[in-house]
Amino acid sequence: MTPHESQAALLRKYGLRLNKRLGQHFLVDQRVLARIVDSIRDLSVRRVVELGAGAGALSAALLRAGLQVEALELDERMLELLKNEYASEGLKVRRADIAREDLAETVGSEPMCFAGNLPYQVTSPVLFSLGEALMRPACTGAILMMQAEVAARLCAKPGTKEYGVLTVLLQARCRVRRIARVRPGSFLPPPKVHSAVVELLPREEVVKFDERGTKLVKELFRERRKQIGGLLRRREGLDEDGLTQLRDSTGIDPRLRPEDLSISDFRALDLYLEELRNES
Repeated sequence: MTPHESQAALLRKYGLRLNKRLGQHFLVDQRVLARIVDSIRDLSVRRVVELGAGAGALSAALLRAGLQVEALELDERMLELLKNEYASEGLKVRRADIAREDLAETVGSEPMCFAGNLPYQVTSPVLFSLGEALMRPACTGAILMMQAEVAARLCAKPGTKEYGVLTVLLQARCRVRRIARVRPGSFLPPPKVHSAVVELLPREEVVKFDERGTKLVKELFRERRKQIGGLLRRREGLDEDGLTQLRDSTGIDPRLRPEDLSISDFRALDLYLEELRNES
């Protein structure tokens, strides 16, 4: 029986049809599963929190590799399948909406990592929650499957069309690397888009954005193609002297656009604006 047939057979066994609303496309390509497992082994952990376990293809591969797995899954039907098929192998299962879960609370005190195949509609909230979790000392990283388009945004560099809010706020906390491209045929059923496996590792030196700094990044990217100088005139009331002082203090040219600023530039800009407010 091929891996594709084994997943299909499990669904038939339990009389299950995949739920499009939940974005259910289950990974069945054993080569990709092996690549994910190998990447997790490189993180030197025993415990893995799996985000959205589905019918358990990745869960089973992780268990076979001798890892301790806690699977978070929203679909009650899949929870029954997971418990019946894999609980005897040591799989721990918990019902959870990963889009709303406080992932930092799942980290614990022993070295662990996250893994999973993220549905498109919950990718952004999960990634923002992971940004917090990766700051916990015991969290060594995350190996995640996601749409290739989102992966490109995570890995983007300043000045590219993919570079945006998600890029800045996540790369401020993580080192991001794409480790594999995945074709639609690797899933059951095949999605209409390509996917990618991405590695997220905690940064040695985190660039911290508080609520005010996060708001600044989001607001500037709403007009990503306009010059910083003009945006700050409207947003902060800066005049020419203020913009000159900005350049002299931070090295940021007011003629640059938000999409051109590095993460450290955004942080320097946030600190500069805070100083101006404190002086006024």
